[in-house]
Amino acid sequence: MNEKYAKPYFESFMVALSLSLLPIKIFSYVVPFVALFWFIVRSSSGRVLQRTLMAITGIVVLLGFYYIIYLYQGTSFLLGNSVVAIFTYSTFFLLLVIPGRGISSAFSYEKYAPVLKWIILIEGIIGILQFVIVTVTGITYIINGDSVQGTIGIDAILNGNAGFGNQIFVISMIFFIFLFIPYVLQQRKYYYVVLIGLLSIMLAGVLHVFVSLVWALLFTILFYRKNLIFSDLSKIIGGVAMALLMLLPLEFFFPGISKTTAVFFQIYQDRDSPKFEAMDNAFDKLPEQYPLVSLIGLGPGQYSSRAGLISSGNYYGSKMNFLPNEVSEPFRKLFQHTWLEYTHGSDRYGNSTMHRPFFSILSLFAEFGFIGIGLFLGCILYFFMKIRLLFVFFKERKNKVNTYLAFAMGVLLIMLVFISTFENYLETVQALLPGMMLFKVLYSQLLTKAKQKPQEELIQKELVSA
Repeated sequence: MNEKYAKPYFESFMVALSLSLLPIKIFSYVVPFVALFWFIVRSSSGRVLQRTLMAITGIVVLLGFYYIIYLYQGTSFLLGNSVVAIFTYSTFFLLLVIPGRGISSAFSYEKYAPVLKWIILIEGIIGILQFVIVTVTGITYIINGDSVQGTIGIDAILNGNAGFGNQIFVISMIFFIFLFIPYVLQQRKYYYVVLIGLLSIMLAGVLHVFVSLVWALLFTILFYRKNLIFSDLSKIIGGVAMALLMLLPLEFFFPGISKTTAVFFQIYQDRDSPKFEAMDNAFDKLPEQYPLVSLIGLGPGQYSSRAGLISSGNYYGSKMNFLPNEVSEPFRKLFQHTWLEYTHGSDRYGNSTMHRPFFSILSLFAEFGFIGIGLFLGCILYFFMKIRLLFVFFKERKNKVNTYLAFAMGVLLIMLVFISTFENYLETVQALLPGMMLFKVLYSQLLTKAKQKPQEELIQKELVSA
């Protein structure tokens, strides 16, 4: 991202952030394209427009490939569902087409951090107030934790439908808080902002996201060591203790919630669980009936992804004229029954995310095969190790802010993998878009700073030259 891209990118981030925090639900999937349009217009970049057209061409070729393959196999391929998938995965489309090299000093981390401060403060206070209102008034049609949604679900208490807002709220706030903490440590102030943000996400009580965060924290602590040797037992024990302490406030606000952690392991083994049934169908029965699934999947939007669910016309409770409102043959034969069983079993499953028969890792396999799974995990591993090198680089040079930033980014990257084993989170634009846009620009900044030569070395060279 060269100098002329820095300001347009910041403006696009603000556009994406502002729209993503609104209660717009299905229309949130167009936000990445709005932000991209703003960036192209403001930067007057023919290069980005060219990359966008190339990406669109690549998508068209990919869809054509799936269409021809399954036409030959005698299985219908629903193009409308694939178009919906372009929108549900649009966060990554935007990240792909905008170049990421370089960053202007005028729009560096110090420019983004004050924005995060106000967002965390405002969203955190609103979330806390939502919890207090439900608790004090004794409202029973919505659980107090589910009401904590910030501006994303500002109307949740009024309409009595919590929906998915508290999970989106928690994930987006974790991105904001973790990427804001290095600034707090540098400035040695604004601790109250972090505390308010943490309190709000704890009140939301989305345990599976917290557990994913703890796992990611421990994973990063272990693998971001300089030599990858686990000889420093004190740091490992300290990391485990810190991770456990993060869960204690949840037990205070929601007594007995820690006991439910056992469910995380049971749902993948309980044969009566919708999640187990969905996994058995996707990983065992689906490849038996459609042999190419293991390699390339059924294609985007054809199975259990959010695109597939939305395209069915039943995800939002009623059919919408601008949606395909149809399902693929594999969806109908192997997934629809499990989904409906979960949907109508609210007394048993309580609309719990842990029991939902769909999650991103499963959907990636069913729709893109092992190639899709490999690309996703390969990208995560590549960037994780690159950021680890940056962490070691800045730590050796005692650059605390960039060291903390690299560590926080590593944690968030791994958390993204863990939460993908619970729900179709890779397709939640409101939860990921602002945080991932911020992640991209900060990663670019760390790379740029790592390539810059120290000022002392430059001065010494100038003296020698003179």
